[in-house]
Amino acid sequence: VAEAIAYCTEGNLLASMQEIQKLQIAYPDGHINTDEFLNQIDQQSHYSVFGLIDAALKGDSTKVNKIFNSLVDETTPPVIIISSLYREIKSLATMSVELKHNEPIEAILTKHRVWQKRKPLISNALKKHPYQRLQKLLLSLGRIDRSLKGMDNLNVYDELRSVLITLSGKTQWTQ
Repeated sequence: VAEAIAYCTEGNLLASMQEIQKLQIAYPDGHINTDEFLNQIDQQSHYSVFGLIDAALKGDSTKVNKIFNSLVDETTPPVIIISSLYREIKSLATMSVELKHNEPIEAILTKHRVWQKRKPLISNALKKHPYQRLQKLLLSLGRIDRSLKGMDNLNVYDELRSVLITLSGKTQWTQ
């Protein structure tokens, strides 16, 4: 039951608290009918595009899939995902060029004002993705943007998913 609450309310502490309070009311004796509870629990996770990008940079394709599907279900405009991905990948590409010129990684991260908490994430992403791959991802995002504007005929969500798969370092989507 605890795992179900954590899964369905990830990123939303208020929803977690409300689910626990509902349990206290519905099962005052503490004996919880698990099947009944699992059928009524709501999916109340709250995710952001930033969490999506961080999950991709970590290589957690399962979490990327979960967050991406949640954002699509919440009708998050694709342009928000595209622009956030573009900004992150463009920054990685710029840092990658500086890394090729033998600048120390710590100096590059400081120069680009990468938060301390994100430094390991960005460092690993720079090791995992060569400049050429980052450039291809930027080109893909450009095509996705053109499709969104009606100038190309790509499936926007499938292509965004593909960019996220590549960014997570996976070759196959993990459900």
